[in-house]
Amino acid sequence: ITSDGDKFAADYAQCTFSTGVLASDIVTFNPPLPEWKKEAIFKCPLTVYTKIFLKFPSKFWDDHEYILYASEERGRFPVIQDMERPRILPNGSNVLMITVTENEGRRIERQAYNETKAEVMKMLRGIYGQGIPDATGKDKQF
Repeated sequence: ITSDGDKFAADYAQCTFSTGVLASDIVTFNPPLPEWKKEAIFKCPLTVYTKIFLKFPSKFWDDHEYILYASEERGRFPVIQDMERPRILPNGSNVLMITVTENEGRRIERQAYNETKAEVMKMLRGIYGQGIPDATGKDKQF
C-alpha cells in the first residue's frame, strides 16, 4: 500500500531502493524483511554524495573532464567535473559540477547556496587566479 493508498499485490517484486532508503523508516515491508536481509542492508550504508552545479559566463578551466583538487582540509571540493564534455552538456554551457561526500557533503547541505558558492569561488580562484568570472548563480536547469 503506497502513501497515497494505492494497493499492489504480487507473488514477487523487485525492489530498487538504495540501501539508505531501505535502512530508513520510509519503506515498510509486509511481510517484514527477514533479519539476515536487514543485517545485510545495515552493513552497506549509503554515503552522502552532494553535487554542486555552477554556471559561468565563460569557460576558464582546464580542458579535461575531471579536475582533481587536493585541499588542506580533507574532502573539501576534491572532484570538479567539466559538464561541457561530449555527450554531457552542449558547448557553451559553461557549467562545472563539484562533488563532495560524507561530512563535507552534510556540512554543505546545511548552509545557504551563497555561502557554498563563495567557498567554491575562493577555491577556484586559488587554482585559476583572481581574474576568473563569478558564477552567474543558480540556473533552473541545474
